[in-house]
Amino acid sequence: MTAESVGAEALRIDPRDRGTEAPRTDPMPSAASTDPIENAPGADRLREQMIAVARRFSDRIASDDIVFIGVCGSVSYTPNPGDDIDLVIVCRNGTLWRSLLRCFFAQRRAKVPELCLSLTMDEDGACRLFDASHDYLTASDAAHVIPLRGGDWYERLLRRSPSVFEYFPERRVPGVEPLPDPRAVRAPLDAALFFLTAAYLEAKALVKNHQYRRRGWRERVFRTVVSPHQFWFDSERYRQLRMAGRPAPAAVPR
Repeated sequence: MTAESVGAEALRIDPRDRGTEAPRTDPMPSAASTDPIENAPGADRLREQMIAVARRFSDRIASDDIVFIGVCGSVSYTPNPGDDIDLVIVCRNGTLWRSLLRCFFAQRRAKVPELCLSLTMDEDGACRLFDASHDYLTASDAAHVIPLRGGDWYERLLRRSPSVFEYFPERRVPGVEPLPDPRAVRAPLDAALFFLTAAYLEAKALVKNHQYRRRGWRERVFRTVVSPHQFWFDSERYRQLRMAGRPAPAAVPR
């Protein structure tokens, strides 16, 4: 993906896009320019541009109902041109589906097709997922997530995973306690939104997968995981990699 494909307006960097939660390894800038993104090598520059887009979007959707926003997928490793900008979002219990609908509308208004709400959960769904994560690929993806908001909360969530620190002991932050079990919340409105929205998302996935199969793109076929506490995409390629017990080809620690 080039800067043009992401959109000039979306890639217009302002000072908020230069936070400390996504460390860079850029070389010393030349005297001609001091912009760290402009002076980064090709792959790093593309990565920083994508993170900047994600950060601007996270500023749009930030609310008291969202406890964490981060970048995952290929951008958290080393992206290639044309890759999606995958986001993981965690909401407070009882607010997932209203927050997700608001994110969908914000995504449409942003007009950045590369943005993908790949993994969205409430606190209960996040704890269940991390409690049950045992394979290398899931641990690697979790360890490489780039926090945009709620980084301290995410460090505590990582401590619940039985595999992240087994494979990545250097990722452990001393003195961080795991998150306690989240408090259950009764949310009739969110339950109603779940039933309405889930049916639409399942139907949309059927249409999209039919298009992929007709074009011979079977590796792009995906399963939509929808529950009151989670919404995410599980691709055929990712399932095969996870079952093989090995990292994705791009999953090379930086």
